[in-house]
Amino acid sequence: MKKIFLAGLAILSMSTAAFAGPIDLPPDGGVYIKFNNFELADLGGILTGDAPTNSLVIPGGYDGTNTQGNWGVALIKTLDTGVPTAPHDDLDLDSPPIFADIFSGGQITAIFGGIQLTSLHTATGGWMDLWWHDSTGLGDPTNININLTAPTAASVAKLTTDNGGVFLARINFTPGVLGTASDGNDCTTTIFTQSVLNGTGVGVANSFADIDTTKVGAWTSTLNGDWFDNPCGARSDVRFKNSYELLNAGPWKGDYAAGGNIIGLRSDDPARAFTVPEPMTLGLLGMGLAGLGVRMRRRTNVN
Repeated sequence: MKKIFLAGLAILSMSTAAFAGPIDLPPDGGVYIKFNNFELADLGGILTGDAPTNSLVIPGGYDGTNTQGNWGVALIKTLDTGVPTAPHDDLDLDSPPIFADIFSGGQITAIFGGIQLTSLHTATGGWMDLWWHDSTGLGDPTNININLTAPTAASVAKLTTDNGGVFLARINFTPGVLGTASDGNDCTTTIFTQSVLNGTGVGVANSFADIDTTKVGAWTSTLNGDWFDNPCGARSDVRFKNSYELLNAGPWKGDYAAGGNIIGLRSDDPARAFTVPEPMTLGLLGMGLAGLGVRMRRRTNVN
C-alpha cells in the first residue's frame, strides 16, 4: 500500500511539473495581497471646481491612446492566506505567506489605468492587469529582480511583456463603494478617495473590483470568487483599501510643485480576494487518482 501511495504522489508531481510558469493560488480560500505602487494623477479641473481633464496617456501604447485621470504600476510583495473577519465583507492576514517576491521563484507585477476622475473624491471605471515573471532558479534574486521604479514607458514594458511576462488576470473596478441609489448614490462611482486628490497626496481610497472573464489569464477562473457583498448588485471578487503619500522627488513625480496639475503618488496597498477551485488543479487530482486506480487494479490482478 505504501508503494501505491508513493506512486500516486509521483504521478501528481510529474503532472504538476509539466505546467511551468505562474504559481497556483490556493483554491476555495481567502487571499491577502500586499503590493507597492507608484502612480500619477491629473488634478486638472478638480481643484477649481471645473470638469476633470483626465488627460493622462499610458506610455508605450499599453492602453492605446485612451486617456485617464490616474494610472500606475505595482509590484506584488506577498500573498498570504486570508481569514474572514466578517462573512462576505472583509479578510484579515494569516500566515505563512503563499508567495514572497523573488524568493518564490518569480515575481508578480501589475499595471492599472482607465480611471476617470469625476470629483475631488470620486472616480469611475478603471482596471488592473496582473502579470507573472518566471525565474530560472528558485530563490535566486539575480534572475529577475524587477524593481519598482516609476510609471514610465520602460516600466510598463518591464512589468508586463518583458522578462517573459505571462498574463494572469484583468481586474475591473466595480461600482458599489458608496452604496446604492437609496443611499443617495447612483452606483456609478468605482473608487472613493479621502484627501488624496486635494493636492496633499495623503489619504486613503476604497474600491470593489471584479475579474474580467473576457480577458483570460492563468488566474482568471481562480480569482472569480464572487465573495464580497457589493451594495450595487452581485458580489464582487476583490476589495481594495489604499493608503497614499505624495512623492516630492524623482523625474516622474509630476509637475504639481511647478504649478502644473500632475501629482506623483505612492501607496502600500492591501487587497483581498476569495478564490474558487481551479479546473486544472481538479484535473491533475483526477489524473493522480486515476493513476492510483490503475496501479491498484494491476496489483490485484497479480495477486
